Amino acid sequence: MRKILPLSAALLLSTFITFGQANPGIADRIRQAELSSSQIPWIAHYLTDVSGPRLTGSSGYMKAAEWAVATLKHWGLTRAGLEPWGTFGFTRA
Repeated sequence: MRKILPLSAALLLSTFITFGQANPGIADRIRQAELSSSQIPWIAHYLTDVSGPRLTGSSGYMKAAEWAVATLKHWGLTRAGLEPWGTFGFTRA
C-alpha cells in the first residue's frame, strides 16, 4: 500500500504535466475563468459576513447549510441536500 500511493501520485502528476504541455493555452483559459467568473469571493462573503457564527446545531449553521444547498441546486446539482452527522446537531435529512 505504501508503494502504491507514491506511484499513483507520480502517475497523476505526469498526466497533468503531459496534458499541460499538449495544451499550452489551458492554464491561461483556467486563469481567465478564475478571474472573470469565480464565485469564491461571493461564497466566502456570504458564509463569513451574512450567515454569521456557524456552531454545530445553531441557527447560523442551519441558515448557512440551507443556503449552500439552495445555491448548489440553483447551479444544477439536483442531489444536493443536508445529511445528518453524528449524534448531535440537526436531525433533518
